[in-house]
Amino acid sequence: MPSYDGDLFAKAPTRSGLICVDEPAVPPMSARSMIGAVPDTNWLNGCVAVDAKGFVKTGQVADGRTPISPYETSVPGIFAVGDVRANSVKRVASSVGEGSVVMHAIHGWLAGIATLDGAAGNA
Repeated sequence: MPSYDGDLFAKAPTRSGLICVDEPAVPPMSARSMIGAVPDTNWLNGCVAVDAKGFVKTGQVADGRTPISPYETSVPGIFAVGDVRANSVKRVASSVGEGSVVMHAIHGWLAGIATLDGAAGNA
């Protein structure tokens, strides 16, 4: 993995990834940082199904129930999007898109709950 010379801003990556006096810096054409590669889902404490790495499983049949959305977890009405989701793209733009798409499913789920409670049209 390349390293970067600089305090607050990346300035000089090297080819080997180590900053060495002997090694010339390579002017960066672009730099990317990946912050969602390791999920921090311990706080879920077994609430929803996660894979072996700790990413939240979504869109899978659980207890014979088909999810209403590819973003629904193993628990009805709990949805996950973005980096925390298993098999996601792990990119900001994708996470934002998933967040906007899941709103339709959440509204549908809430409307279904309202219907079950006899309060249709109030959700």
